[in-house]
Amino acid sequence: MDWYLRVEWLRNESTIEENEIRITAQGLIRNYVSYATSVLQVPGLVLAIAVVYNVREVFLTDATSKLGRAIALYLCRKKIRVLMFTVSSERFLKIQREAPPEYQQCLVQVTKYQAAHNCKARGSKKHLKRLNAPKHWMLDKLGGAFAPKPSSGSHKSKECLPLILIIRNRLKYALTYREVISILMQHHVLVDGKMSFPSLRQTRTTGCFRLHPIRDEDAKFGQKGIPYLNTYDDRTILYPDPLIKANDTIKIDLETNKIMDFIKFDVDNVVMVTGKRNTGRVGVIKNREKHKGSFETIHVLLGAFCYV
Repeated sequence: MDWYLRVEWLRNESTIEENEIRITAQGLIRNYVSYATSVLQVPGLVLAIAVVYNVREVFLTDATSKLGRAIALYLCRKKIRVLMFTVSSERFLKIQREAPPEYQQCLVQVTKYQAAHNCKARGSKKHLKRLNAPKHWMLDKLGGAFAPKPSSGSHKSKECLPLILIIRNRLKYALTYREVISILMQHHVLVDGKMSFPSLRQTRTTGCFRLHPIRDEDAKFGQKGIPYLNTYDDRTILYPDPLIKANDTIKIDLETNKIMDFIKFDVDNVVMVTGKRNTGRVGVIKNREKHKGSFETIHVLLGAFCYV
């Protein structure tokens, strides 16, 4: 007989066999059980796992269906508190009255707000509305509801520029998103003169690490005392010019990664604002106020905007 016809909310517990519920729930429980609150949180919880690991509460969606009520009955028999998400309170009270008296206390109604709190999204957002996109992308408001979602890694999403905007919107080399993906997959785009898909050479060693005895003199040898500087785009340059200080501007060769020239961050030098509401404005430094233990205040005589 069909499972949906056999499973019903009956007062007689002997009509529903545990093995059949357990076996059927192995394949169907993932559509109904969304979240479990306990010391052990297992996404996509299975009934067998809930019993073995002594889960105290189980969040159950679509609990008004026949299969949902059968699963709730099985959990109540194992003394597991069932959080049932039902839109109608009358529907939940009817189900609770039809349940055996000893199981009515195990059934708890969950509101829409509590369900959204329990079923939290995992990971970062994968969509970006066009109105929430950074202004320096210069996207049209009527160009669609969504904008490209950047994958900026350790950088800020508002300070990056996706390749799709450069290839499709600025250079006009592609018309659609799929054409941009095709261009990138063919390795036609170089990033800083290097391929964006690095390869690793195979090592001809028998193991990853092995113990090796050293002398006391070798124990003092390490990577210390090496001067280096970090740039805005996360480059690390070793042994720079000692005259280069923080906030200075350097000119580097992308192929050799060597410093060709540098500009001091001093008064009467031309600067460009790279953050906040004045991003892109060019001006001249007029004064520098240094505050010990706090940030330094820079007075800049701003001019026109500069779009890069």
